[in-house]
Amino acid sequence: MDQYKNILLAVCLLAYVAASPAAIQYDAAANRLWITDYPAAMPCTPERLAAAGRIFGWNAVRYDAEQAAWRVEADLCIGTDDGSDTFFQLGDTRNPQTTLILNGNLFVCPSGTNAAAGRIGVNRLALGASHNSNISAVIKIASAKGNEHSVYIGVNPLHSQVYKGRPIARPAYSGELHMFNSKITALIPDAEHAMGNAAYGNNNVFLTGRSIRLSNSEISWCKGCLAHGLVVHLDLRIENTVFAHGRTVMSRYKETASKNNLITGCVFRDCGIALESLHHLVVMTGCRFENNRRNWKMDNCRELVLMDCEIGRTAQPDIYGISDYAAKNKWQPKIIMKRHVPVLVQDKDGLPISGAMIKIIDRADKQAITVAAGKDGAAEVLLMERMEQAVFGSDQPEITEYAYDIYVSRVGYTPAERRDFRPWSDRADVIVGLECMPLAE
Repeated sequence: MDQYKNILLAVCLLAYVAASPAAIQYDAAANRLWITDYPAAMPCTPERLAAAGRIFGWNAVRYDAEQAAWRVEADLCIGTDDGSDTFFQLGDTRNPQTTLILNGNLFVCPSGTNAAAGRIGVNRLALGASHNSNISAVIKIASAKGNEHSVYIGVNPLHSQVYKGRPIARPAYSGELHMFNSKITALIPDAEHAMGNAAYGNNNVFLTGRSIRLSNSEISWCKGCLAHGLVVHLDLRIENTVFAHGRTVMSRYKETASKNNLITGCVFRDCGIALESLHHLVVMTGCRFENNRRNWKMDNCRELVLMDCEIGRTAQPDIYGISDYAAKNKWQPKIIMKRHVPVLVQDKDGLPISGAMIKIIDRADKQAITVAAGKDGAAEVLLMERMEQAVFGSDQPEITEYAYDIYVSRVGYTPAERRDFRPWSDRADVIVGLECMPLAE
């Protein structure tokens, strides 16, 4: 039965290729598979890749039943720069959990412009599905000393440039990576076998694409940067994604005042320096920093805002300084931690008091925030917790911790207050209980 299925698949593939410009080519000299012209409605898949190999006699693609994974023993290149569309899909309703083991480099090439159609083409690698959390995919990159490999979104291997006698990646900030409930990692999860190919770009995972969407996913085990070259002015959204086991996670990443807070709910763990020399403005919400040697190096950034983030202890102190670029722009790099603090107003029996007015005063500058408690007696306010600011001539920051006085009033009740509330140090007391007594009649 399997023999007949393979024959039928081969016939269908040949018919499809004959009716469309779709192509899978194998360059034996470079040991490189190149996929082009697969539209979104009929993306290339590992099954189509393997079927082409059987038809044309390549030995570069096979299914490994023992590993329950597809194996590709070559570089894999998705798309070209002639303005056409090429989509490669891992994971679908027929194969909801798909694993691809790649003993080679993975390239999603810049797409270029289709002059005849007057549009920019799309080259996209998609793992999983945004509409179905049961569909997921894993790419495992085989890499070892003398046989190093990595992932390059927005890079064409034929357009690399020579630096100090060796080729390096030349990003064109095109190509796309969309990951949902999926993972890109090293085949063997340890430092010796981590992703990273110095021949193409300083051991980094390149995410220099025009569209980078990561959701509930993971990128892990890289010798260099786990998310190198993110470009905020393009299509970027990263949420609930784990970055682990890299020299760094993001280097020189920047946002703008009009487009920020694009990285939410992420985890940065087990890295050398999670955030390194960020540039300009950056806002991150709901992220966690865990077990990093250092959480950040702040020397090239105007302001990093961490909102509702959990900051774990580090093995070594975080680094602060002021780069020449920052000094030229008169920036004094700083990190601002903010947190949404719930305030609960209740009576002596622990019952909520609705409609109470809550006034919170910053003890330093006397600025006040006034909010009304809801029917459940609760309100939530965004408060500054802590600021760490670089100082000229020092590798350690000036630290400011914020403190507040909280006052509660309600017609028919005696006022109540909570003095010197410190959201940074009072983490175990984020719900502020204030008891109001009814006025005597």
